Amino acid sequence: MAAPRTTTEEACRQSRKCSKVAGHKGRCNSEKPVNSFWESSSVFKLNTRKRKLFEEEKQSDEKRLLLNDQEEALEKTERLIHTELNKKEKELCDLLNGFQEMKTLAESTKKELSVVTQQNEHLKSMISSLGLDCKQFSKSKREQNSTSADTKSTTRHRRRKETEKALTFIHGGTPGSYHGAWDYIVANGPKELVGEFITGYKRGKYLQEVFEKAMKEHQASPEALKQAIATKYQNFLSRRKFNLVCKTQTSYFNAESEVWVPRNVKCVGLDLRVPRPASNAAVDKFVKELNIGTVNQIPNAPGVSRTMTGLLFMIIDLHLRVPHLAKKLVWFNDLENHFIFQFSDDGAPETSQMTMSIGSLTMWNLGDRVRSSDFQYLLHCVSLGEKHEVLENLWKQHTDEMALLEGNIITVCGKKCTVEFQPSTDMCWQSWANNELNQAATYPSPYANIHKGSFCTMGGSIGCSPTDTWKPYSNADRSEDAKKVAKFMSTVKSTLTEKSKHDKKLAYMAENGIRQLGPPRIGQFADRQRPEPLHCEINAWQQILSIIYLEFVKRDMFDVFVKVLGRSQFYLPFYTLYQIL
Repeated sequence: MAAPRTTTEEACRQSRKCSKVAGHKGRCNSEKPVNSFWESSSVFKLNTRKRKLFEEEKQSDEKRLLLNDQEEALEKTERLIHTELNKKEKELCDLLNGFQEMKTLAESTKKELSVVTQQNEHLKSMISSLGLDCKQFSKSKREQNSTSADTKSTTRHRRRKETEKALTFIHGGTPGSYHGAWDYIVANGPKELVGEFITGYKRGKYLQEVFEKAMKEHQASPEALKQAIATKYQNFLSRRKFNLVCKTQTSYFNAESEVWVPRNVKCVGLDLRVPRPASNAAVDKFVKELNIGTVNQIPNAPGVSRTMTGLLFMIIDLHLRVPHLAKKLVWFNDLENHFIFQFSDDGAPETSQMTMSIGSLTMWNLGDRVRSSDFQYLLHCVSLGEKHEVLENLWKQHTDEMALLEGNIITVCGKKCTVEFQPSTDMCWQSWANNELNQAATYPSPYANIHKGSFCTMGGSIGCSPTDTWKPYSNADRSEDAKKVAKFMSTVKSTLTEKSKHDKKLAYMAENGIRQLGPPRIGQFADRQRPEPLHCEINAWQQILSIIYLEFVKRDMFDVFVKVLGRSQFYLPFYTLYQIL
């Protein structure tokens, strides 16, 4: 430690912290004592106290705000619970009232049924006791056949056979036993009992024959065949499952005996067997005889295809010829008999071992039914990926046919019709059909020159005017961009690897705002790529809908969200929801 200085020694002037005398040798030190005189001042103490009080007050305010937020959340939760409880109580009261009404209705129906049953039994007893014959069959038989001793041999034979059948029905068993039973009944039984036996047999035989005749006519009718076809194909049943469904409709399995027992219905006290529906063989025969147009094998590829012209004529003919389908057709812009067809291609996942590509055709004129799989008509089916070279040639043929059909007037069912074609908005297939980079590229949209740095712009628009944020692509732009890419690739060194060439091409396209790799595979229809309702739930639109949904839930506007999407009069639901927010 440095020695203390005397009062006559002058302090070092080189450093304020040095405790040595002026002109000392060596380096300065930092050992000069400092008197913190300000810490003992009242002003310093007051400021220190103020800072401490300020920090405590700030902490107190934060705790108070947190407590207020928790109280508001608790009140909101209590209100929500109270609302849900009232709702559930109301539903429970409605269920109880409905149950009481059903119970009252069942009791009244039971009473009415008992009254009707009593009246029916009373009427039967009156007819039996009076020996009435409503249709007077016995009178006509007595007039036609003599009942005297010298009856005709044919009459005796017929009566003997009828008596034998009646005894078989009444008693059963061997001929000797029921002959003996008949003798006993005739000798000892009252006339009413004998009459009841005979009338019961006649009535049962008559009803059974009538029922079997009606069921045979029904089984042979077109309605039964249509019902069987609808049961099989609407439920996607195989042959084995369809036969099982038919079997369970006409019989049931007895677990004790482990056999299938015929299913019967009760009619006037008699068991009548339920008829069998049309067989699977009859259904297959009818379906195979249907004319679904010409289906051609694709050369050198595992798949089949049909012409666009044949399928289009078949669809239009079907919906104009069938009355209940024609009534549901929707016409746009008051253009009657103007059909708008949408073509698309969808494939199985590319990573699976068995890939498949299915081309389909549907109509916007179907309205809401356009989403149903029943109205997606098969154009081609190929066991290859949706981006295979075979599909490129196939879609070239379809595109040429569509270009020829669109400019002509066609006559179907005596009506002059026009057609228009729109491509699907499945974005993965769009990129392939337009021969562009996919949506993961720097310019991800097939509809306009939207950059990854600008697609989150709020209030942006797509159009050709100077005020629009993004410009749509045209076939002229696509052709020019493809030429630029081809020209650039011709300048790249041929000694580079394919990966290096691909990276340079992508870098050049990103710098110049290009996404076109070559001419579009669907020709002139690439200009018609636009968002449409059929694919709003998938791909990029699902993300937009999810964002809007979360925002509506945060603002406690879930009912408004459901109302907008659930009502068909909102033509642009996303725009409507955006305006509400």
